[in-house]
Amino acid sequence: MAHAIEKAVLLDLAQSERFGDVCTKKAIVLLTDGRANDAYYLRTSVGIAQVWGITLYAIGVDNYVPSELQMIASSEENIFTADTFEDLLSIAPNVTRALGQLLT
Repeated sequence: MAHAIEKAVLLDLAQSERFGDVCTKKAIVLLTDGRANDAYYLRTSVGIAQVWGITLYAIGVDNYVPSELQMIASSEENIFTADTFEDLLSIAPNVTRALGQLLT
């Protein structure tokens, strides 16, 4: 998870010509179904995203670790959970709404 966040920030998002623009809204939605195999680096990766003003959303499915979701998400409102992958459809409207609020 940590390395995925770091890659998204430093390689994927950083390639955008608007990445450095403070007026550009930036977000990462991380979906996980288990424990991070790089949890030792999670705080650092989240910190990198925060430095760049990126809002983090965490979605946990099935065997997620609640404390990792809390560490990742920018706020409690940015944490979403589903018991199964089929249940993701039921939380999709809430995730969409949260992302929409980022734009307002």
